[in-house]
Amino acid sequence: MRKLTLKNLTRLILVCVMGVCFGLPGLAVAAEEKSSTQSITQLELAQMFVHVMGLSRFVPSPASPQDVFGVLLESGIFPAGGWNENATVNQSVLACLLVQALGAGDAISGPDDSEGCMAWLLENGISFDTIGEGVGNLGPTGDPVASLVFDAGLGTDPLKS
Repeated sequence: MRKLTLKNLTRLILVCVMGVCFGLPGLAVAAEEKSSTQSITQLELAQMFVHVMGLSRFVPSPASPQDVFGVLLESGIFPAGGWNENATVNQSVLACLLVQALGAGDAISGPDDSEGCMAWLLENGISFDTIGEGVGNLGPTGDPVASLVFDAGLGTDPLKS
């Protein structure tokens, strides 16, 4: 057994401090992510979808929950019972919303087919264990939301006289 000297004690404290500084933040992030997955609301998830999918340009600032939900509805993204800003998101709701946002809504029988949604995501190698993983699979949509463009008064061809 080693003799506890000031030099050895200093090394021990340094190793402990480094372990706390570099080891625990990773655990805290994982714990925080897991707890946020369990308590995220549909409104918060909808805001993430709008931001990640590049639909923010179709939402006024400041946006009301109806504005956020509206742009997603126009894009064909909605939970089975409709959007509810205070409802918490579970894994089956996340799975169905991801399938719709990825443009594969026709691959399932409907927005309430959570088993079909989860199966489709797993078959295609898309991870959705956490909100971050699920939303991380999304990207900007290339198509503008059609009805919002028409609502803006662009329903006619500007080149026709």
